Order: sequence, then structure tokens, then C-alpha cells
Amino acid sequence: MRIALKLLPALFAVSLWQLAAWSDPELAFLFSSPQEIWRVAQVDFLLPEFWQGIFITLSESLVGLFIGMICGVVLGLLCWSFPTLGDLLKPYLGFFSAIPLFAVAPMFIVWFGTGFQAKCVMVALGVFFLFVKQVGEGAQACSQQFSVFYEVMGCSRFQLIYYVIVPGTMRWIVSALELGFGVAFLGAFIGEFVSSESGLGHYILRSASLYDTARVLIGVSILSTLVLFLQWLSRYAFKSLSGLAEDPL
Repeated sequence: MRIALKLLPALFAVSLWQLAAWSDPELAFLFSSPQEIWRVAQVDFLLPEFWQGIFITLSESLVGLFIGMICGVVLGLLCWSFPTLGDLLKPYLGFFSAIPLFAVAPMFIVWFGTGFQAKCVMVALGVFFLFVKQVGEGAQACSQQFSVFYEVMGCSRFQLIYYVIVPGTMRWIVSALELGFGVAFLGAFIGEFVSSESGLGHYILRSASLYDTARVLIGVSILSTLVLFLQWLSRYAFKSLSGLAEDPL
């Protein structure tokens, strides 16, 4: 019953959208219609190049996200472990994180070319600062809560990091990961916007240049669906791992 109630606003909006498209051809041209989107989707979903484009964008996003996450987590832990280093890098990290990806995208094409590598680097740069900030704040919060206890117990710095800081920051990493999926696909889209011959970004931009609103909306919907699915998957994996850690039997 609750699921039906949640679907009611969406069904109402789709019905209103379809009625508006039937009543006004200009609105149908500008905003397409659910019926037209369904018709186009049935055609495009049978094309191998369509799924290849999805795979390319997904690969660019996930590879870049993994690289940016690893680098960000390592630097975040280093900045916490060595406060002098953190204070030294803080203004630089703030300055570079404030630069919009669109502003440096053309230079990435010059430095790394127009292929897969350039998009991955762009994605990695987009998520890197997010993980540095989240991990640094998470490590600081965990250390304030448990460091005195571990000092009383006579634990070493390594034991504090291994048994407290790393597990304690996992929740912060998962939060950064949920935000990072959206940033990763945005970085891949920007890279494909600047220069590409395939991918969802190329599919959307090509459709927009042809005033094919239905295909633009299909591409945007797929991007959103991928982000939401990966966010759900990360939350589910974290909850499962947390449950195993708490109750190994």
C-alpha cells in the first residue's frame, strides 16, 4: 500500500505530461512525452552501441572514482597523522577544490588526450578532494573520541590507526562514496562533453544537437539510475559488512 502511495505522484505527473503533449504539439517537441520516450527506448535498447556507450561511461566513472578514492583516503589519513602536513596543505587543497571541472577540462584534453585516460583523471580529480575532506574529518572525530582510552591502554600509534581510525572512518568514506558517485558521473560527462566519440555524454549531446528531447531524457534518466543504484549498493554493502563485523557467527 505504501509503495502504491509513493508511486501516485509519479503516475500523476507522467499522466499530466502525456496529456499536455497530446494537447500541444509545441510542448511535445520541447519536452517530448512518455509515449515517445518509451517508443525510442524500445528502439535504442536493442542497439549494441547504446549499451557500449553505457559501459564506457560506467567504466570511466568507476575507474576514476577508485583512483580518486584511494588517493584521497591516503592523503586524508596522512593529514590527520601529521597535523603539520595537514596545516601546510589545507590552503592548497581548498584552492584547487574550488576550481570547477569545466574550467580545466580543455587542459586535461591537452595533457592526457581525448581517450579513456583523460576521463578517468578528470573523475579522479573531482572526487579526490571530497575523500580527503571526509576522511580527515572522520579521523579527527574518531581520535577525539577514543585516543585517550587507547593511550591509557598503552596502544601504539599504529594500533590506534589500525583498530580505531580506519574502521571508524568507514562510515565517513561510505558517505563520501555516495556523494562521489554523482561527482564521478559528472566528471565523466564533462570529459565526454569536451571531446568524445562514445559514452552516455556523447549520446546526450548528440541528441541535444538534433533536438531529440526523448533521447536526451533517456540518457539523463540512465545516468540518474546508475548513480542511485550504486549509492544503494554501497549502503547495502556497508551494512552487510558491518553486520558481519559485529556478529561473525
